[in-house]
Amino acid sequence: MVCWLIETAMTIPAQTWIRLSWHLPGAAFEAEAPRGYAVREARAGDCEAIIRVALAAYASDPAWAPILGGIERNLTNRIRTTLSLPGIHYAVVEHGGEIVAVSAASIERHDGHNLITGLSVDPGHQRRGLSRVILARCLAWLRDRGVATAEVYTDPSSIAGRHAYRAFGASVTEAPDYVAPEASA
Repeated sequence: MVCWLIETAMTIPAQTWIRLSWHLPGAAFEAEAPRGYAVREARAGDCEAIIRVALAAYASDPAWAPILGGIERNLTNRIRTTLSLPGIHYAVVEHGGEIVAVSAASIERHDGHNLITGLSVDPGHQRRGLSRVILARCLAWLRDRGVATAEVYTDPSSIAGRHAYRAFGASVTEAPDYVAPEASA
């Protein structure tokens, strides 16, 4: 589900991180959307729906819910400023014409992350494999653009850190040396 919270990380006392990495060249990233769901690339007009899904996903994860205010400010700003930029890919999953899952990948590492919004699935659609679907799309997109290794940092107790990010042969580094940047004012 979700994991990306770098700009607000300084508000968490004694934050512990894990780093998940994927070796991309030659790797296959296959995951079919469940029946009734469709995957596509996001469009500029999807911005508010993407923000809604991402914030609902973060709010549903006990690892992030206590600091949702900082997440809301930073993630909303990140989505609004990166949605249409070159070198960034937003994958969304729709159900019944509504966006219900999203993740964004960036060729450049933003604060050490290639996955800049985390794996965000609306709580009403969780536990259906949608995180795996959007992770597969983002990793394949990075691979196809020549990125050798994709990385993301997350709280090890987050839902994505315990489950979704471990797909596709991710290597996990416990308590890596990582200093999150200070939250912007």
